Amino acid sequence: MEKKEMTREEEIEYIAKEQQIMEDFFKDILNSPSYQEDTDSLLYHLSPKLESCSFEKKEVQFKYKIKPWQLNPQRGLHGGMSCAMLDTTMGMLAMYFANGSFVSTINLTVNYLRPIPDEAEVITRVKSVSWGRTIVSLEGDIYIPSTDTVACTSIATYIVLKGKPAQIPVTRED
Repeated sequence: MEKKEMTREEEIEYIAKEQQIMEDFFKDILNSPSYQEDTDSLLYHLSPKLESCSFEKKEVQFKYKIKPWQLNPQRGLHGGMSCAMLDTTMGMLAMYFANGSFVSTINLTVNYLRPIPDEAEVITRVKSVSWGRTIVSLEGDIYIPSTDTVACTSIATYIVLKGKPAQIPVTRED
Protein backbone atom coordinates (compact mmCIF):
# COMPACT_ATOMS: atom_id res chain seq x y z
CA MET A 1 0.00 0.00 0.00
CA GLU A 2 1.38 3.36 -1.03
CA LYS A 3 1.70 6.04 1.60
CA LYS A 4 -0.22 9.24 0.78
CA GLU A 5 1.76 12.49 0.75
CA MET A 6 0.47 15.16 3.12
CA THR A 7 -0.67 18.46 1.73
CA ARG A 8 1.03 21.55 3.14
CA GLU A 9 -2.10 22.30 5.19
CA GLU A 10 -2.15 18.75 6.59
CA GLU A 11 1.55 19.01 7.43
CA ILE A 12 1.03 22.33 9.24
CA GLU A 13 -1.92 20.85 11.17
CA TYR A 14 0.11 17.73 12.06
CA ILE A 15 3.08 19.79 13.32
CA ALA A 16 0.79 22.05 15.38
CA LYS A 17 -0.89 19.02 16.97
CA GLU A 18 2.45 17.36 17.77
CA GLN A 19 3.81 20.66 19.13
CA GLN A 20 0.90 20.85 21.59
CA ILE A 21 1.41 17.22 22.61
CA MET A 22 5.11 17.93 23.24
CA GLU A 23 4.38 21.04 25.32
CA ASP A 24 1.77 19.17 27.36
CA PHE A 25 4.21 16.28 27.88
CA PHE A 26 6.85 18.51 29.50
CA LYS A 27 4.30 20.53 31.48
CA ASP A 28 2.77 17.30 32.82
CA ILE A 29 6.18 16.10 34.01
CA LEU A 30 7.19 19.38 35.61
CA ASN A 31 3.79 19.81 37.29
CA SER A 32 3.36 16.21 38.41
CA PRO A 33 2.79 15.68 42.14
CA SER A 34 5.73 13.26 42.25
CA TYR A 35 8.07 16.17 41.46
CA GLN A 36 6.15 19.05 43.02
CA GLU A 37 5.68 17.31 46.37
CA ASP A 38 8.70 15.02 46.73
CA THR A 39 11.05 17.34 48.58
CA ASP A 40 13.73 14.63 48.57
CA SER A 41 13.95 14.53 44.76
CA LEU A 42 16.73 16.32 42.90
CA LEU A 43 14.25 17.63 40.33
CA TYR A 44 12.27 19.31 43.11
CA HIS A 45 15.41 21.19 44.19
CA LEU A 46 16.65 21.96 40.66
CA SER A 47 13.19 23.37 39.83
CA PRO A 48 13.44 23.47 36.02
CA LYS A 49 10.95 25.61 34.14
CA LEU A 50 9.96 24.96 30.54
CA GLU A 51 11.44 27.77 28.47
CA SER A 52 10.46 26.41 25.04
CA CYS A 53 10.20 23.28 22.97
CA SER A 54 9.94 22.56 19.27
CA PHE A 55 8.53 19.39 17.80
CA GLU A 56 9.78 20.41 14.36
CA LYS A 57 13.36 21.00 15.57
CA LYS A 58 13.24 18.09 18.06
CA GLU A 59 14.48 20.28 20.91
CA VAL A 60 13.61 21.54 24.37
CA GLN A 61 14.92 24.31 26.61
CA PHE A 62 14.59 24.52 30.40
CA LYS A 63 15.45 27.48 32.62
CA TYR A 64 17.22 26.98 35.95
CA LYS A 65 17.95 29.54 38.67
CA ILE A 66 21.30 28.91 40.38
CA LYS A 67 20.88 28.53 44.16
CA PRO A 68 23.45 28.82 46.97
CA TRP A 69 23.39 25.08 47.79
CA GLN A 70 24.54 24.32 44.21
CA LEU A 71 27.79 26.30 44.44
CA ASN A 72 31.38 25.10 44.60
CA PRO A 73 33.93 26.70 46.99
CA GLN A 74 34.72 29.39 44.38
CA ARG A 75 31.02 30.44 44.43
CA GLY A 76 30.35 29.14 40.91
CA LEU A 77 27.95 26.39 39.93
CA HIS A 78 29.33 22.99 40.94
CA GLY A 79 30.16 20.85 37.90
CA GLY A 80 27.96 18.05 39.19
CA MET A 81 25.00 20.42 39.21
CA SER A 82 25.69 21.41 35.59
CA CYS A 83 25.77 17.73 34.71
CA ALA A 84 22.53 17.09 36.63
CA MET A 85 20.76 19.94 34.81
CA LEU A 86 21.88 18.61 31.43
CA ASP A 87 21.00 15.01 32.34
CA THR A 88 17.56 16.11 33.55
CA THR A 89 16.78 18.05 30.38
CA MET A 90 18.23 15.41 28.07
CA GLY A 91 16.49 12.61 29.95
CA MET A 92 13.12 14.29 29.61
CA LEU A 93 13.58 14.80 25.87
CA ALA A 94 14.73 11.18 25.53
CA MET A 95 11.62 10.09 27.43
CA TYR A 96 9.48 12.12 25.05
CA PHE A 97 10.94 10.27 22.06
CA ALA A 98 10.51 6.98 23.94
CA ASN A 99 6.76 7.68 24.12
CA GLY A 100 6.85 8.11 27.89
CA SER A 101 8.77 4.89 28.60
CA PHE A 102 11.45 4.94 31.27
CA VAL A 103 14.91 5.85 29.94
CA SER A 104 18.28 5.48 31.57
CA THR A 105 21.51 7.34 30.84
CA ILE A 106 24.17 5.07 29.35
CA ASN A 107 26.68 7.78 28.44
CA LEU A 108 26.96 11.47 29.27
CA THR A 109 29.89 13.71 28.43
CA VAL A 110 30.09 17.31 29.63
CA ASN A 111 32.67 19.84 28.48
CA TYR A 112 33.05 22.72 30.94
CA LEU A 113 33.94 25.88 29.03
CA ARG A 114 33.19 28.79 31.39
CA PRO A 115 32.24 29.16 35.06
CA ILE A 116 28.58 29.75 35.87
CA PRO A 117 28.28 32.55 38.45
CA ASP A 118 26.29 32.54 41.66
CA GLU A 119 22.61 33.48 41.23
CA ALA A 120 22.71 33.29 37.44
CA GLU A 121 19.78 32.06 35.42
CA VAL A 122 20.80 29.48 32.86
CA ILE A 123 19.05 27.70 30.02
CA THR A 124 19.72 24.11 29.08
CA ARG A 125 19.25 23.77 25.33
CA VAL A 126 18.91 20.18 24.16
CA LYS A 127 18.08 18.59 20.83
CA SER A 128 17.71 15.07 19.60
CA VAL A 129 20.42 13.83 17.27
CA SER A 130 18.81 10.44 16.60
CA TRP A 131 16.35 8.05 18.15
CA GLY A 132 15.33 4.49 17.56
CA ARG A 133 13.42 1.78 19.37
CA THR A 134 16.04 1.35 22.10
CA ILE A 135 18.62 4.17 21.87
CA VAL A 136 18.19 7.96 21.94
CA SER A 137 21.18 10.27 21.28
CA LEU A 138 21.13 13.96 22.18
CA GLU A 139 23.34 17.00 22.35
CA GLY A 140 22.99 20.15 24.36
CA ASP A 141 24.53 23.01 26.22
CA ILE A 142 24.08 25.35 29.16
CA TYR A 143 23.63 28.92 28.04
CA ILE A 144 23.91 32.03 30.27
CA PRO A 145 21.58 34.65 28.72
CA SER A 146 22.86 37.55 30.85
CA THR A 147 26.35 37.23 29.36
CA ASP A 148 25.39 35.58 26.04
CA THR A 149 27.78 32.74 26.93
CA VAL A 150 27.78 28.99 26.46
CA ALA A 151 29.19 27.56 29.71
CA CYS A 152 29.02 23.81 28.97
CA THR A 153 28.41 21.50 26.05
CA SER A 154 27.24 17.93 26.27
CA ILE A 155 26.39 14.77 24.36
CA ALA A 156 24.47 11.84 25.82
CA THR A 157 22.98 8.48 24.97
CA TYR A 158 19.95 6.95 26.68
CA ILE A 159 18.51 3.45 26.56
CA VAL A 160 14.75 2.99 26.37
CA LEU A 161 13.59 0.42 28.91
CA LYS A 162 10.50 -0.89 27.15
CA GLY A 163 7.89 -2.31 29.44
CA LYS A 164 9.15 -0.24 32.36
CA PRO A 165 6.82 2.73 32.74
CA ALA A 166 8.20 6.10 33.71
CA GLN A 167 7.94 6.78 37.42
CA ILE A 168 5.73 9.76 36.73
CA PRO A 169 2.33 9.61 35.08
CA VAL A 170 2.92 10.67 31.49
CA THR A 171 1.23 9.40 28.40
CA ARG A 172 1.75 10.23 24.80
CA GLU A 173 -0.50 9.23 21.97
CA ASP A 174 1.05 8.40 18.63
